[in-house]
Amino acid sequence: LQNQVSMLKNLLYFIPLGLLFIGCKKDSSPPEPEILETEPVLLVKVKRPVNAAFAGYYAGIPVHYNETTRKYPLLIGLHGLGQRGEGNRQLDLLADAGLGRLLALRKLPPNFVVNGRNFSFIYICPQFGGATPTPEQVLNLIDTIKNKYRIDLSRIYLTGLSVGGVITTESASKFPRTFAAIAPLAGVSNMDVITKCRSMAKARLAVWAFHNDKD
Repeated sequence: LQNQVSMLKNLLYFIPLGLLFIGCKKDSSPPEPEILETEPVLLVKVKRPVNAAFAGYYAGIPVHYNETTRKYPLLIGLHGLGQRGEGNRQLDLLADAGLGRLLALRKLPPNFVVNGRNFSFIYICPQFGGATPTPEQVLNLIDTIKNKYRIDLSRIYLTGLSVGGVITTESASKFPRTFAAIAPLAGVSNMDVITKCRSMAKARLAVWAFHNDKD
């Protein structure tokens, strides 16, 4: 089990870089003078509901976000059942595992180089409670983040662990053109899989999936 946890931490660390490689889309916006991020993202704790499913969230914001007008790739990480909470006093359960833990420990690389270009992510790790979020609620979360932060709409990525991985698969199959790529971990949908796979394939959605034989 300890080896599996260690492997999972390593996977979560490298997912942003992998998604950039497999899911980059063209960006026609003109370049501006580049400010290279060298420090880990700042952790912002938002303790208010986004919608009926998401009670609050961790946001990882690049240190120099307010010094530029650039748009940032967005990576949303959906947690497993053990991190559910009411988004206020229980929000720090997000720090127990997955993307939320990496944000809390400031372990995520501040910059990725892909094809000679520098990319820094905005990270969002929402907390949900009793009911499993629907694809529509995930889309509403993305709309909320788009209205709050400068997001590169061609580079929106979704990942999730366990039930969060299932939500990732469900959301991507219903709204495949919203995402540049997805990376579900131990969360493959078990209902109408062929139809959902066809939906993602038709949209040419990049998928990087992990599933242990004991998951």
